[in-house]
This record gives sequence, structure tokens and C-alpha cells, in this order.
Amino acid sequence: MKNSGLGNALVYVCLLFAFWVVITGYFDWVHLSMGLSCSVVVVWVNQKLKHQKLYQDDTVNFNQIRPGYAIYYCLWLFWQIILSAWAVTKIVINPKFHNQSCIVKFKVKYPNIQSKVILANSITLTPGTITLKVEGDQFTVHALSPDSYGGLVDDSMPRMVLGLYTKELYPVVSDVEFFHSSAGVF
Repeated sequence: MKNSGLGNALVYVCLLFAFWVVITGYFDWVHLSMGLSCSVVVVWVNQKLKHQKLYQDDTVNFNQIRPGYAIYYCLWLFWQIILSAWAVTKIVINPKFHNQSCIVKFKVKYPNIQSKVILANSITLTPGTITLKVEGDQFTVHALSPDSYGGLVDDSMPRMVLGLYTKELYPVVSDVEFFHSSAGVF
């Protein structure tokens, strides 16, 4: 996203306000004025936060993301969520299900912190996996089954995230470790 001027801020306020009206369903002046003031405050705070540094040399800069690929990535991620939800449903419904969950630790090589945040959120959005911890380049993920972590250790999801920033794809994941629990408790 480019630096938002007053025009963009007004568009954001209008969109948030419309969302507020749809969700609340109240059209009296009290609710409408609360919705409008909340929308203004949210946009104002977000405008201030856009320019804050996350780490010493890193700021949130969405201009680095390839827009066409971002649309492709969102559609791909949505499909992965559907496939994973179906796989988790089969595991839960199957009475012969035995605990195959594990903790997977791996390192990633990414150009910036944003890509790590996108990967961590993508992992958590996909049913059957949850990002437990990100420390530097080290990810710790809980996976319900081997199918759940397959896209991580074979580098397919991390490379898709890398594609948001560059056309040059290279191996992202390294130093993969698995921690299984026979008792089902870690």
C-alpha cells in the first residue's frame, strides 16, 4: 500500500463505517455516530502504525509485494485451507484415528520480516497446523498429522510466500526437526 493521503483515509473510513452498519444493523443516530467515530479512530491509529519500525532495520512496506502474485497466493491459500479442512475432518470423523501429531521445527531464509509473518499466519490459517513460535529464522509448528506439515517440509508453502516478494525462487526451509509424542502430550 502506498502512503495514504486524506482521500485514501476517507475511503477506509467509509468502508469501515459501512462494515459497522452491516454488522450492527442499527440505524439510530447513537449507533451511527459510534460507528463513525470508531471508524475514524481505527483509520487514524492504523495510519500512525504503518510507519512504525518492527525491528531496527525493518518497516512495514507492502510496496515490496508483487500485486498479481498476491491475488494468486490468496486464491492458492484459500484452496489449501479447504483441502486441509477436509483432511482434518476425515481425521476427526475416523474412529481409528490415532495420535500422529508432532512438533516441527525448521529454519527459513526470507528477505524480510513481513514474509515470516505471512508464513506464520498462513500456517495458522491452514487447519491442522498452528505456529507456536517464531524466533529469528526458527519456526516451531504443531501439526495434527503428517499431511498437515507436508507443505512445510517439502518447501511448497514457504516458496509460495517467497513468491510474493521475488520471481527468483530458492530453497527456503532448512534444518527440519520432528518431535513426536507417543503419549499425545508434549
